[in-house]
Amino acid sequence: MKIKAELTDDLENMSYQEALETVSVELNIRRNDVLLGQANQVYENLIKVSKEKKKCQACCRGMDDQELAIMEGTVCALISITWRDQVMP
Repeated sequence: MKIKAELTDDLENMSYQEALETVSVELNIRRNDVLLGQANQVYENLIKVSKEKKKCQACCRGMDDQELAIMEGTVCALISITWRDQVMP
């Protein structure tokens, strides 16, 4: 596994404490990437199903095309903000 090999190479010259901290940081980065990806899938599915059924899947309120477009823009903006905050904390 490429990640394991790179991380192992980096850890060889570190103390136990430094290696533990490095692994912890790497684990948190990867965990956040997975969670963020899952959140995006939820948001994208929310938009898709809401458009298909013409109602908000969060509150079940019927929506016309204009309201759906506004909802899509808002959700997409939230996704962008989430990604930006993850990339540039």
